[in-house]
Amino acid sequence: MFAALVADMLDSPGIGQVEARRMTVKELFATAYNAIPIHKEALPEARKRFPTLTAADAAGLLALFDQFYVQKEGTYSDWTVRATAIGHELLTTKWAFKEIIRKMSSKHKWAHAPVLNQ
Repeated sequence: MFAALVADMLDSPGIGQVEARRMTVKELFATAYNAIPIHKEALPEARKRFPTLTAADAAGLLALFDQFYVQKEGTYSDWTVRATAIGHELLTTKWAFKEIIRKMSSKHKWAHAPVLNQ
C-alpha cells in the first residue's frame, strides 16, 4: 500500500485521486497507531477518537507524507517510525494533531536549509 501510494504520487504530482490518497494515508496511519500498546481506558475522551482522522487531519498527513516520502524518497520503515512518533505525541501531549504535523514538517524543512550566517 505504501509503495503504491508513493508511485501514484510520483506519477501524477498535484493531480489525481486526492480522496483515495487520503484514505490510503489514513489506513497507513491507523496501522502504525494500532501497533502502539495503549490502555484505552486510561485515555482522555478527546484522544479516544484516534486513529480515526478528520478530513483536515488526513490532508495534513498527506502533505507531510508527500514532503517526507515522495519528494525525499523515504522508506516504509521510516514511515512506521514517524507514524509511531506521531502516535506517541498524541498520547503524551495535549497538542492538536494539526500542530504535531506542522511541527514535524517544520523540523524537516528547516533541517535541510543552509545556515544563513556563514
